[in-house]
Amino acid sequence: MTSKELYLHIELYKDLQYEIKTIKENVNSIKLFLHDMKDGTIKKIRYIVKYCDQEKDLMQLLEKKNELLNEVREYLFENCKHEWTKDFSESCLYANVTIHPYKTCNNCGIMKAV
Repeated sequence: MTSKELYLHIELYKDLQYEIKTIKENVNSIKLFLHDMKDGTIKKIRYIVKYCDQEKDLMQLLEKKNELLNEVREYLFENCKHEWTKDFSESCLYANVTIHPYKTCNNCGIMKAV
């Protein structure tokens, strides 16, 4: 594998992450419109209904993008000469703080749990 091939896979991985995030935001927006129409907060207007009708298509696209992301992640796991940096994230629920350790590769950017 050449460095150019690795670079292309890293860029594809980043692009897919961005696309997945955007699709999820769009699906959430649709869900808000659907909720507001059901509650009567907004009227059912033809173009809003048309926009909401895309939810199923977006969910199918999201599934395909996630499958592709997993394939690219697997390729990177197998082919990158990883240089791992340890880190952690915190989540708080009520008074309980949970620490989640993980590693991030400095070369390709993929993360894995410790």
